[in-house]
Amino acid sequence: MARTITSFRDRTVLVTGASSGIGKETALAFAAAGSNWCSSRGAPGLAQVAARARNLGAEALAVPTDVTQAPSVRPASRKRSSASARSTSS
Repeated sequence: MARTITSFRDRTVLVTGASSGIGKETALAFAAAGSNWCSSRGAPGLAQVAARARNLGAEALAVPTDVTQAPSVRPASRKRSSASARSTSS
């Protein structure tokens, strides 16, 4: 039986590696289910995936990040928190 992610509607998720492969498909699945997302990766395809997610109605924030480097992760986390706060205060 297929599971759905509809319980993530209007929630903000952080997807790493969203520019390609499993991360890309995960990000688009969350967008299609009504989630907003913040993705992190530095690959060139990230902007295109974010644009596709926005076309699905998601609020998508693309933040180039190297998750193996703590100083790189902190700004992504702050931007995600800031975006999440804006979407819940409207």
